[in-house]
Parts: sequence; structure tokens; C-alpha cells
Amino acid sequence: MSTFSIGSMNQLGDAFKEVGITKEQDITDLRSNKRLLAQLRELMLGSAKITYLVKKGCFKKPSNFFKVKKEVGLPQSFEWNPARFIPFISDSQVAGRLIKVEQLCELVACKLLMNADVAHVLWTHQWLIDEIIPEESKIRRILFVGTVYQDEYNLCYVPCLEKDPHYHIRSEEPKWCLRLTYTADYFNKDTVVALRD
Repeated sequence: MSTFSIGSMNQLGDAFKEVGITKEQDITDLRSNKRLLAQLRELMLGSAKITYLVKKGCFKKPSNFFKVKKEVGLPQSFEWNPARFIPFISDSQVAGRLIKVEQLCELVACKLLMNADVAHVLWTHQWLIDEIIPEESKIRRILFVGTVYQDEYNLCYVPCLEKDPHYHIRSEEPKWCLRLTYTADYFNKDTVVALRD
């Protein structure tokens, strides 16, 4: 019999639901995995940490309609480190002018870029985005120009994490969505390019 109060059990149930643990079998699996529970306790006590690996190719090409035009070379896998994220914004954007995505690509061509694989890891672990883009930030889009896709009409697109403007209304949905942005689109200073140091 549990020594926890009903209120504590309800809080735990709500926390599970928030992160998608909703099946009885999930709870059974968690209870039977003593090693995982011990590791969870170490995390709570601060004696362990979770690392997130960005693996090359973890973001799959959207469809046969697209081909990869450009892909920056990243290691086969590397540990995500928020300290290595650098948000780039152009002088034109700072001055309040719109700028094309393809112009942003040209401005950062000689810099170290983040690609679609990084975008995918951040999208699937959205709390990592909160470490690099604070809630109060006016940034609404992060472009990952290290990967450029081209369609059969030779139009180019880059992966983009975009903040859902209706997130607070539909809080059960992810805060950020991952989509492809046309390189001829114009954006203002609410859009940054993801660079790495």
C-alpha cells in the first residue's frame, strides 16, 4: 500500500499526462524498471544529468518531392549544448527592415551553421528551446540554414522552428512547430538564424 496521499498521487498522474505517459502499461513498465527509477532519483537530487544527442540523419527528408541541395557537415553525433547556440540577426532586421531568407543564407555562409538534425532534436524535446529562447523573447522563428532543400521546380526551402501564435489558447499542443520555409520569404527581427560557436 502506498504511503503517498491521494493529492500527491493525483499530482504525479497529472505530471505523467503532461509528458504523454497515459497508458496503464506505461506505469507498469516504469514501476518494474528499478534502474530507471534510481536514475530518476539521481536526476532529482542533482547527482546526474540527461544529455541529448544530435545524430546525423535523424531528420528525414520530407518527401521524394524534395532533394537536399546543401547540408553542412556536422559530426555523426554530438551532445546538444545550449551554450553553443548563437542566434544571428542581420543589421537590416535590427533596423526594422524585412529581409529575404536567401539573403540571410548569404550573410551567414561563412559561419558555423546548425542544420535540420538540430531542428528535429529541439522540436522533439521542446523544453530545450526554452533554454535558448526565453518565454518573454520576441523571437518567433529559428531558421536552420545548414540544410537547404530544393523541390522539382528548383524552389529552395530551409527548416524552421516557428512559435505557434495560438499556443496559450491550445496549451495541449506543442509550443513550436517544425516546417519548411521558402527562401524567398521575407522576415523581420522576430526571426533568427541558428549558428553554433
